[in-house]
Parts: sequence; structure tokens; C-alpha cells
Amino acid sequence: MSARLRRARVADAAAVAQVHAESWQVAYAGVLPRSYLATLRPEPLARYWARRLRRGEPMHVATVRGALVGFSLVGAGQAQSFGGRLGELFMLYVRPSHWRRGLGAALFAESMALLEEAGAYWLHVWVLAENRAAQGFYAGRGLRPDGARRRDVFDGERVEVERWAMALNRVWPPRDAGA
Repeated sequence: MSARLRRARVADAAAVAQVHAESWQVAYAGVLPRSYLATLRPEPLARYWARRLRRGEPMHVATVRGALVGFSLVGAGQAQSFGGRLGELFMLYVRPSHWRRGLGAALFAESMALLEEAGAYWLHVWVLAENRAAQGFYAGRGLRPDGARRRDVFDGERVEVERWAMALNRVWPPRDAGA
């Protein structure tokens, strides 16, 4: 299977929405409330993603034989630590029919390269505490839980989320920190 990675375009919004809905409904079954997962429909998600892509958000997509099968979205981290050099992986999802084929790893590598190019020294990602598959994926790429936790609410139900992190660049503090 030959996959192609590229920057997302506004025209990808509907396909990104389909991957988003499908991957959440499969990956989070039994973790998030069924009532919440049932609300994830491609049409409203397509409008949401079109707005975000029009803003030029840094999303990469994976395509196989022209069909979009995965995406990742990164940006500046929300935390105020690490001297403003924190990157965050906001989303990384692959269509379930394409799981365990290296597409997530390829999207992850592309996202890390983008963050390093932007000057990030640290990466974090928030992972559902019950999502063992995602934890294994991120652990295999060098991330570890850093102790930060929060509770997100999905359709009235609180779900535990933990932050996983890793250094992107081993030089700290950055050489230009005093400039």
C-alpha cells in the first residue's frame, strides 16, 4: 500500500470529517458515551473542518489511491511552560480500515517535523486515560505521561484525560533563549 502525505486543503474538509467521525465511533466505543458518539456526523463536521482549514491550520492528510484515509493537526501548545516552545498534537486519526498499516506513524513523523521546523522543543498530546491503543502508539514514539490530568465532559459524562509529552530537541535551553 503506497500512501501519500500532503498538507490539507479546504476541499478535504468532507473527507477529513468522514475520517474524524468514523475513527472516533470505532476507537472510542465503550470509552465515550454512546449518545455522544452518535452525534458525530460527517456533515456538521465538514463545516467545522472547512472553517479551520480556511484559517490555514497546519493539518496533514494521508491518501491511499487518491482517497483520504487519515489526518493530523498540530500547533502551538496551550500550556504556558517551556518558554513558549511547546507544540501540541491536537488530533491524529486514521480510518479504521487502514489501522496498523503505518499511516499513523507517517502522519506523526510529518507532524513532528513541522513542529521542529516551527521551533518547538517539546511536544504534548492529550490522551483519554482508557485509550490503551493510543497510549501504546505514543509510547512507541517516545512519549510518556507527564502527570498532568484533566477531566473532559462528553454528553454530560466526565472522562479522564492525561497528558503525554516528549522533548523534540535535546538542546535546552535554546541557544537564542537569552537573545
